[in-house]
Amino acid sequence: MVGLRSYSFSRLCVSILLILVPRSSSEPVLPVHNLQASLTASVAHGTTVAIKVQDAVVIINRSPKPNSKFPALQPKTSALPFTKHGLKLLPFKSKPQWGMLAPNLFCTMTGFSADISHLMMVLSRTNEKHNVDFHQPLPLHKSVLSLSSILKDATKQQGARPFGVEALIIGLDRDNEWQLYSCNPSGLYQHFPRGRSIIGKNKEKIWKEISKKDDIVDIDPIGGLKLCLSAILASLESTAQSQYDDDIFEGLLLWKADSGCCVSRIHPELLKEIIFSCQ
Repeated sequence: MVGLRSYSFSRLCVSILLILVPRSSSEPVLPVHNLQASLTASVAHGTTVAIKVQDAVVIINRSPKPNSKFPALQPKTSALPFTKHGLKLLPFKSKPQWGMLAPNLFCTMTGFSADISHLMMVLSRTNEKHNVDFHQPLPLHKSVLSLSSILKDATKQQGARPFGVEALIIGLDRDNEWQLYSCNPSGLYQHFPRGRSIIGKNKEKIWKEISKKDDIVDIDPIGGLKLCLSAILASLESTAQSQYDDDIFEGLLLWKADSGCCVSRIHPELLKEIIFSCQ
């Protein structure tokens, strides 16, 4: 019995030492495989900018111009426009890179299209399962932690690469306030209490442009659209990419409703007018 106690005490001491003794800087805490390639892919093409405006959130997505051999077709819609928060809107249509995952949760991603489709499906099923089990949506922060855990686990798998995506998660918290989070391929997530977030290409340059307007506290939806678009256009010009006429700009508005958050498309004509005024 004495020997068993001594052995248990020794194992306890070793466990404490392993926790307290710091690791050397050359020894990684967790193995990470092929992360740089995934980080590069996540910001290689598209750009998404989101800004909290009054009681809503404005989102602008820029996609690179389509391949000339396979031009992207812009489907015509017969839906009637309507007005909300002073913006001309159209009904929302989900796409592989964005969608409502729960009544309180919207997500959009940039990066590898196959990875985006897979992760959006996993997140949607996770939220559906929680809703079935507990009869309420998964809290916003737990959705962010769920995505972070999936991305982080992928960095530790031998023979596999991390997901090449960057995600922007927007939703309503328990106090019915808008919260914005981003998550990169390493699983690292960030909260943006000021209500401004950017993912994708040229995000550092876009941050620099938007930071010039930090003094604006209560910005209206039109002002938010102008700020997003002018920052994106300035970042394209500063990288010698002034030929953005063929790039696809799409806008969304997230707004509050009794059932949670709703999303609508911003009318393309309104976006064209603002882009023209920003030039």
